[in-house]
Amino acid sequence: MGTGDLSEQNEQIVREYFENRGWSVKKLPKQKPSGQVSDFEICRDNVCFLCEVKAISSVRANIPYAPVDNYFIDVREIRRAEVEKWIRENPDKRLILHKEEHEFLYSDEWDLRKRYRHRRRNTEAEFEEHFAEPVRRYFAQSSICHLPYVVSLHSDDLYTPKPEERDDFCKWLEGEIRSIDKGMPSWHFRVTDRQGPGLPAFYTAFLSIHKATYEGDIDSQIHVQVVGPGKQEGLQVHIPCYGGLNLDAIDRNVKEARNQLKDTASREQNPNIARVVVLAFATGINLFDWEELSPHIAELLEEYRDLSAMAVLDWVADGTPPPREEGPLAWLSFQAQAPRVPRFIVCHNSWLRDVEPLNTEACDEPSVHIPTNRWKRQT
Repeated sequence: MGTGDLSEQNEQIVREYFENRGWSVKKLPKQKPSGQVSDFEICRDNVCFLCEVKAISSVRANIPYAPVDNYFIDVREIRRAEVEKWIRENPDKRLILHKEEHEFLYSDEWDLRKRYRHRRRNTEAEFEEHFAEPVRRYFAQSSICHLPYVVSLHSDDLYTPKPEERDDFCKWLEGEIRSIDKGMPSWHFRVTDRQGPGLPAFYTAFLSIHKATYEGDIDSQIHVQVVGPGKQEGLQVHIPCYGGLNLDAIDRNVKEARNQLKDTASREQNPNIARVVVLAFATGINLFDWEELSPHIAELLEEYRDLSAMAVLDWVADGTPPPREEGPLAWLSFQAQAPRVPRFIVCHNSWLRDVEPLNTEACDEPSVHIPTNRWKRQT
């Protein structure tokens, strides 16, 4: 689904939600002679607010386990230890370092972190478009597409290989799976033998797909897992996406939405009309994402004090989950099979300035699963 289709779908969800609750939803025209325009003006009983819906298509970005700058701090510590060891072992010699290397080794840690903190991050959208999808297409048309194996490719940093790196990887993996099917896996793979007759074997390997070529570059590898042969028909290729939330994409969308709402409000009879940003994540968010997302939303609300609230469009399983005594497998089965229905998680702004708050009747109805979180400044 393209970004335009996703945006239209999300806007329709928002429209139907409020219309079903008795609110009048007016789609604002985008063709204005000047200024920016938000998506909707939503009213009921003389209570109105503006709403802008933003689709976050690239939900994740590297690095999943630590900030980007931590990597370079570790590299510096190793390199500095090597240099200082050489100096101790060679007291009668003089070591000459290039200016850039000396700054890297001995500059203030805060300055070093600032230097690398804003380096370009790898994102889910680029990883999917330029690696995951081409790899799936390659193996769907490959000479081994009929083999009954499940292949999973895991990338911790969402590095998008260059086309030649990607093509070399696909050719290598195709040959490796062919060898596995012949019972001759190469030395690259660690093999977990079958646990019984007819059960598949597990083959795992870590392949370096990119070697760092300059100071700001990082080595990258892919964890390959091959399971089979199985009973399914044909080759299956899974490429899950890891990483932290793409906060840069969230920031860009919220900033743009805030400007659209501000410009629209300036042309209203009530320029202090309440304003709401709705964020819709293309691939959804999970419980662990909220640990990163909720404090970031709080920071954005404090920064943009003319936003009345931010809401996250989420999808939850519809229906009543099984009793706890039925165990975790029953709960997982319910989560996998139940249809998904939308809900909003709404975060009200505690730092409002020159703008009305969002009316609580708009979005805190317990029966439609819209909890309201309100952060307060720590004193």
